[in-house]
Amino acid sequence: MNTTVNTTEVWEMGIETISLYCASALFGNIAFSAMGFGMGICFLFVYQIGVLAGVMGNCGLKHAVFIQNIAILVVQPLVLWKAGLKKNLRLDMMLTMVPMQLIGTPVGQFLQDHVPSAILKIIVGVITIAVALWQIYNIWKATRTSSTEIPPKDGYEMVETKTDQGVHHQEKQSWVTRIKVVFCPLERAIVGMLFFAFLSGFTGGLIGVRGPPLIIFFFLWEYPKAQTRANGTVIATVNTLVRIITYMLKGTPAEYPHDTWFVREDLYLYLAVAGTSIIAAPIGIFLTRYLNKSGYKIALTMLLIINGITMITTASLDIENRGLWAQ
Repeated sequence: MNTTVNTTEVWEMGIETISLYCASALFGNIAFSAMGFGMGICFLFVYQIGVLAGVMGNCGLKHAVFIQNIAILVVQPLVLWKAGLKKNLRLDMMLTMVPMQLIGTPVGQFLQDHVPSAILKIIVGVITIAVALWQIYNIWKATRTSSTEIPPKDGYEMVETKTDQGVHHQEKQSWVTRIKVVFCPLERAIVGMLFFAFLSGFTGGLIGVRGPPLIIFFFLWEYPKAQTRANGTVIATVNTLVRIITYMLKGTPAEYPHDTWFVREDLYLYLAVAGTSIIAAPIGIFLTRYLNKSGYKIALTMLLIINGITMITTASLDIENRGLWAQ
């Protein structure tokens, strides 16, 4: 636990810092309320703009992740209520993903002071951008299919073959389906649920971004938009509650000027972020009705691109300021 208290002036937050945190909460909670994902991705993207602009002072990434948890916790009851859980909740996801979140989240959070975050951010950033590019290719390929053509069945792709007799089209099992058959043979991708849910909890606890592993899962195993949003919201709520409890039990880093994460001096910041979040939630819920299946996929793809840019940028700054192996 931290026993060194720095001067108050070092951590005093001006209106620019508070406004940036509020903007992060607004952008993040609009995305989360609309899709069930994206809070951490969008929050840290806006926060990173503040870092580059020099308005965040000594409020480092760990403090930003802490504030992010307060922001999302405020809106989760409303988003859960609007998600239609009675109709869209899946028992298989709850029995696999929720326990993995309970395991992965505290593991990631307790390893914050021991794992080189820059290296992990680069890995996460590269993977998410690669998956986003793959998804963009799939969307582009789908747009090339004429509306008069019969689309291939799920898990297959249409392959064009040129012969002397002309051009022929036939269905071929996609490489994604072949991977799932080899590594995840169980019905309804139980192995995939376990793996990606643990990875989500781990990255959420470690660097404050739990969404990309789950987005990748829902790209590999497609479910209706309403089910994806509802179950993603429940998993996010579990992740948030575990992190809040961990913050209550875990000490603060050496650079933090208090012995506990929750401090009375920052009450005005908590209230400002909470108020902004309450405004953001109805906006996101309203936007949900305009997201069809393809629009939802495009939005999730954009979240992955934003996450990749943010992770690589923050990693570069960490390496420049603290070295490659800094926690």
